[in-house]
Amino acid sequence: MKKTVLVIMIVILGAVSSFAKPPKDLPLNKKLRTAIEKLLSQPDFSVDQIEMSAVVEFILNENGEIVVLTVKSKEAILEHFIKTRLNYQSILPSQTVLTRNRFVIPVKLIKRA
Repeated sequence: MKKTVLVIMIVILGAVSSFAKPPKDLPLNKKLRTAIEKLLSQPDFSVDQIEMSAVVEFILNENGEIVVLTVKSKEAILEHFIKTRLNYQSILPSQTVLTRNRFVIPVKLIKRA
C-alpha cells in the first residue's frame, strides 16, 4: 500500500513539474534567419578582433517587426550595432504564426582578411 501511494505521488509530482516548465524556444525559421543575416551584414564599424560574438533574444510583434529584448556580448559596440540594426525592422508579413514567440539566436562577426 505504501509503495502504491509513493508511486502515485511521484507520478503526480512529475506531472505538475512538467506543466510548470516554461515553454521552450521555437526553432528558428530559415526565412527569419536569412533576413537577420541580411540586416547584420556590412557593419559600419571597424572590427579589431578576429571574431566577435553575441546572443540575441527577441520577439516578433504583430506587424512582423523584430523587437530586441536582450543582447549579451562582451563588446559594447557589437551590442549597440545589433540593437540599432534589428530593432523594429519589418521582416515578416503581419499576423504571422511566429509573432509573440521568443527567439534566441547566436550572432558571430568574423573579420575578413
